[in-house]
Amino acid sequence: YPSALNVNLLNRVAKHFAEKYPGVRFNFLCYGDIMPTNPNLKLEPNVGAGVAELWRNHCLSADNNERSDAALGQLARISPPGNGVYIWDYLANFSNYMLPFPNYYILGQTLRYYDRLGVKGVDSQTSYGIISDLSTLHFWLFGKLHWNPYQDEDELIRKYVNAAYGKGAPSILKYIELVEHARLRQRYTWYGCYVPETSHYLTPDDCVTILRLFDEADRATRGSPHRVLVRRAKIAALVTAIFRYNDMIEPAARMGYKLRPLKDLGEEWRQICFDSSNLF
Repeated sequence: YPSALNVNLLNRVAKHFAEKYPGVRFNFLCYGDIMPTNPNLKLEPNVGAGVAELWRNHCLSADNNERSDAALGQLARISPPGNGVYIWDYLANFSNYMLPFPNYYILGQTLRYYDRLGVKGVDSQTSYGIISDLSTLHFWLFGKLHWNPYQDEDELIRKYVNAAYGKGAPSILKYIELVEHARLRQRYTWYGCYVPETSHYLTPDDCVTILRLFDEADRATRGSPHRVLVRRAKIAALVTAIFRYNDMIEPAARMGYKLRPLKDLGEEWRQICFDSSNLF
């Protein structure tokens, strides 16, 4: 059984070098493999483990991952006392960083779960740039909640959004509320981190509302230093509209929203992306 062989190999290597190199710890990375459950099998005192929490629904907290206990949970149980597991986590949609990805409210619950398991530390792959769906809000939540996962996520989100987006904050808070509602409305939909699609959880009406909210935030911050951050955040609304344009035509007319031509939305997207302040 591969994972049992891996653990035995690592234990033998660690035991062999323990006396000569007492300050060295031998680590391995479990990529979601099912770990052996023999109660007599334990990691040596100088062995550590990391777990990549990749193959899960990324808009549900990690304690709702049916695979997690077989890998992370079992490694936490066989790790030496005080030598807990490290996490390699994922907090973005790698198929398209710009699409709305409703995972703002799952990070705290995930980290509280890790804390209960005795996890020692967490690193994460997030968006590779600031031109993505509220990436700087994600970075803020990542830092704050890793320092103390028992804080109120809603309070942290509001504090950041009000500071970053000024008069555009009310519209952006409504956007976050909308995608959170969509996540809960479709709670069994698969939100993988390689899914270049939004139609499985955002309705055409949602897409129109998102674009309208960011138009409002854009107008509200004209002449303000907050506008560059609002424009950067608007990228999620524009990309969604570009991909879902045909879906949005009927609801836009019904909702009294003037949907601009597709080429105009594409040009606005291009201007925001290649604005030098956005480091694209």
